[in-house]
Amino acid sequence: MEIVIKLDRLKLPNASNSPAENIFQEISKETGASLVWESGSKTIPVRREPCIKISGGEENVSKAKEMLLERLEVQSNRVVMKMEVTHLEHPSLIGKGGKLIKKVMEATGCHIHFPDANKVNKLEKKNQVSIYGDPTNVERARVMIRALIPIQIHFQVPETSFDTQALNGTHPNYDCSLSGTKFVGSYNGLLLYSPPGQSNIVIIRCNQDQFSKLRKDITMLMEYICCTKGANLPPVHMMTDIMQQHHEFVKGPNNSNIEGIVKRTGAKITFPDNKSLMSEKRSITISGSLDSVYVAWLEIMNYLPVNVSFDVNATRETKGEYMDFLRDLGIALFTRPNPKYYIKNVNLKGPEKFSKQMLQYRQHLLHLPSLCFKAEIEDINLASNFLASLIEYFQSLAVNAIPSSVTNIMSRNIGFETLQQLTQGLNSTSSHKQLLAITDNSLIPVISKGSIEAGYYITSTK
Repeated sequence: MEIVIKLDRLKLPNASNSPAENIFQEISKETGASLVWESGSKTIPVRREPCIKISGGEENVSKAKEMLLERLEVQSNRVVMKMEVTHLEHPSLIGKGGKLIKKVMEATGCHIHFPDANKVNKLEKKNQVSIYGDPTNVERARVMIRALIPIQIHFQVPETSFDTQALNGTHPNYDCSLSGTKFVGSYNGLLLYSPPGQSNIVIIRCNQDQFSKLRKDITMLMEYICCTKGANLPPVHMMTDIMQQHHEFVKGPNNSNIEGIVKRTGAKITFPDNKSLMSEKRSITISGSLDSVYVAWLEIMNYLPVNVSFDVNATRETKGEYMDFLRDLGIALFTRPNPKYYIKNVNLKGPEKFSKQMLQYRQHLLHLPSLCFKAEIEDINLASNFLASLIEYFQSLAVNAIPSSVTNIMSRNIGFETLQQLTQGLNSTSSHKQLLAITDNSLIPVISKGSIEAGYYITSTK
């Protein structure tokens, strides 16, 4: 009896040399069947599948086939993780010439793919980022990608800051020119943006690893710009882009996830309604104090859907106690057979905070040792080092290119007022020469250092 088995080249352990040959010899010795590459399999083009010929007695061949598939199933350690990252920050994560994401790939040994369709499709952007590699390194790459996403908040300067009547709650529409949005200032790693001349919206960005030590600086800048302190400061807002089809997943059964976040953080979380414009149906807004907004954003990221997939033998049983445990965590299992290669694809979908448990499922299924994951802080610190090594690039980018997430905020109707009022309000103070150096209708000067004096933020300009 003779059979030919086609194999997925990606799952093959170095088809042209010793690892595969050693497996053949071991199986042949144990079963008495003969295993050889089909003629030309070692030198065939990459696009064609390699084939293995098994010959011998019927029982021997059947046993050899079963053993071969089992060995290859364990031999291949490749999994795929697909995570949701707002497309607005994809350029920041990739970096100029792909430098930043290449550092992540080199450190983890994973391949990371951003959706190609985003380059040409301006109407429907994809958020899904795919990571390919062995389970522990895939998890490391996920942690680094999350750590590299910048923090971006915005707030609205109250009219009371200009000695005029308070806001009456109305939000007049304004057709904002995106091309007019400018980088207007920096301080200790904080980047500030605003459309010149026609807006009282201030946007602040910083690297996530710097947020904890810059919290006080953000508050001081808000006090300086708004001419007020403490409870009188306006609420902070953070917007994040989540694909509309994932909204119910993130909310959880009966909105339980969001209600829990609101209860724990005190932040207000607003999902778009059905009446929202198509371009706004994906934007979730988090509002509240600086700390509550940041913590709420982190928790929402934990509830984003993540997919983990891998291949197993077609006959492999995927049910059991561990799967029951995952189901209790809100993780769903899907399988798709692939008879061509005698395998089936196992796909797990669940909240991102349970990504490690999803990766452990493969180990349980194949009776392999449990995975040992690094402490997340190690990879977060490594991601910070990547950013530090590219600091000159990011400084240049801040001045010369406006991030997509910034222009996204400016494209919305958020109640714009005139910058001239802010300028007049600040110029009415006796310290205005120290406080503000208006150039090119910018909101604030580029700041190299500063301090609080007499309730105002004293700066020195470049």
